[in-house]
Amino acid sequence: CPTTKGYIDKTGKLVINFPDASFISPEPFSKGFAFVKVFYTESAYLLMIDTKGKTLWKSKPIKIMAG
Repeated sequence: CPTTKGYIDKTGKLVINFPDASFISPEPFSKGFAFVKVFYTESAYLLMIDTKGKTLWKSKPIKIMAG
């Protein structure tokens, strides 16, 4: 299950997390893959991950605009 911290398993244990991120916007897994937007202080990335949390694809940095 996706949360704002990462993904938890059926027991409620956090199994995939993004410790350096300010915030994440995760999507549910479908066919073993999920997309997650990972936000840092000045940029963000769109990632495609597998069920182990391995990054399979990463977008170019997305600049975050203040205001």
